[in-house]
Amino acid sequence: MRPALRRVLLFIVVFSLLPALGAAAALPRVARPKFYLAQAIARHAPGFALWILAQALLASIAWSMVLGLTSLWAWPSRGWPSALRAVRLAGALWIAGVILYPGLASFLPPLSYLPWGVAIAWVVLVWLLSCLPRSLRPGYRELALTAMLLVAFLTNPLPRSPNLRRIAGRQFTARDVILLGFDSVSEADTAEILRNFSPSSGTKVVFANASTTVDLTGGAWRSIFSGKIPAREDLLPGSIWPKDAGPWLPRLLAQLGYRPTLLQDDPTTNTYRRSEFLRLTQPQGWRAGFTEFAWGVAFPLSMVGGRSWVGGLGGPAMEPEEYAYCARCFLNSGLSAMAEDARKGPVFWAMHTCYLHGPVALSLGEVLKLRGWSWRTPRQLRGAGLQRHDSFGRTELEAARLESVKNLLHETLKYLDGAGVLGHATVIVLSDHGPRGESVPWGITTHVMLTAFIPGERKDVFVREPVSLIDLAPTLAGLMGIDMPLTDGIRLPLDGRSWQPRRSAADISPQRNPVEELDTWRLSAETIQRLLTFHEDGTYSVDASLITAAMAGAKTPS
Repeated sequence: MRPALRRVLLFIVVFSLLPALGAAAALPRVARPKFYLAQAIARHAPGFALWILAQALLASIAWSMVLGLTSLWAWPSRGWPSALRAVRLAGALWIAGVILYPGLASFLPPLSYLPWGVAIAWVVLVWLLSCLPRSLRPGYRELALTAMLLVAFLTNPLPRSPNLRRIAGRQFTARDVILLGFDSVSEADTAEILRNFSPSSGTKVVFANASTTVDLTGGAWRSIFSGKIPAREDLLPGSIWPKDAGPWLPRLLAQLGYRPTLLQDDPTTNTYRRSEFLRLTQPQGWRAGFTEFAWGVAFPLSMVGGRSWVGGLGGPAMEPEEYAYCARCFLNSGLSAMAEDARKGPVFWAMHTCYLHGPVALSLGEVLKLRGWSWRTPRQLRGAGLQRHDSFGRTELEAARLESVKNLLHETLKYLDGAGVLGHATVIVLSDHGPRGESVPWGITTHVMLTAFIPGERKDVFVREPVSLIDLAPTLAGLMGIDMPLTDGIRLPLDGRSWQPRRSAADISPQRNPVEELDTWRLSAETIQRLLTFHEDGTYSVDASLITAAMAGAKTPS
């Protein structure tokens, strides 16, 4: 028993405690805003913070214990050779992670400033040299354990594409509404895909001149659900609007027996109160943000771990900032859950992915498409020092990720078509806003993707008149026979008839997010706690003086 105990303790130190200590030491340097925000959350909810940290650390220790016991089969040696073998095994895991997700090396000071190709060659050479001494030469069992560890730990299972109609147990109908949202995608990014994609049945309506209401995810989605243009005071992060008895599509649908659902892969900013008739499938807001932070500290290897087992241990399995994030897994699993809900009746199911939202953590396949990839430093592969790349103001990293997003959109549409959803259900594909930043033209930021697939005869309709995301709520309400007064939007033409809107583009002109440029790097934990009010359901609100200072051009309080 003693050799097993010693081995387990050794693996806990090498695979759990040392990485956690390293991550905790590096966080104030590489992720200062998250570090300060986590401090403020811990002061507000110390019990919750301790529980999430303990959960992540216990998951890491449990994983290390299993690995340590398995290693007894791979090598029986004791003493310092066994310790060095454990370190070498951990090194193989980190090297594989750095190869699969090149930006990961930006958190490792010895490698962050080296050209990525040089850094990989150097660490692989060191690992191979560690296998040369006779006392440390790996046997077949140790090599087999290393291979099994890399496959089991790093590999995401292939995304499943279940038969949605079979899961639902019925044919989808026009009363089944599915909204698919893609963050930071402009109309021009996907115009060719949506123009050329031809569903097997039903009508495709492409809105070529659609705009958002504000370049803010939470504000844009609230406009989608309410049909209202936000007031200036509504543009604070975490704002709950419309207030009182204002128009709110989820409430009207709930009165008809629907269970309106929103599924997000990054639910930290687009938050909703329990009283808003919108079912959320995971923790949101500051609770989701702290969970991701805690797992990054207490179990840093989970950032590159397969999403299935990370989620099985209670960790953040579907956050796009995690290196091993699988966007197709997120969409397919969400659609499968939608089909399960459809067994009980008509569904209203909204999904939103931040796959393109920065910071972008490119995979190996995406990095290999960059020019001169082998000489880029890991810091550059995380976005440091990169300049504007195209007329949209995107960097090369964002342009590479955009190609992945376009492929994801196309594959998802083909999946829905083959699954018997397009042409039967009401499916809306949209974006909340385009790319943002000082170098991005305002028209690119506000000109969004918007296409509807509805039941009916097979035809394509292209609408070039100006429309807005505020038009979705009254349009969907009308399709389901619901009266939705007091909205700022109008019902969109989904039947291809000629249509002249009684408004101009100026009437639906998007607003700028007034807190976009606030320097959050200068905010201390004390200031964050003073400015933010945390609510138990994960939502939060911001002190109104912050927006006043922002609109007046005042400096961020420090």
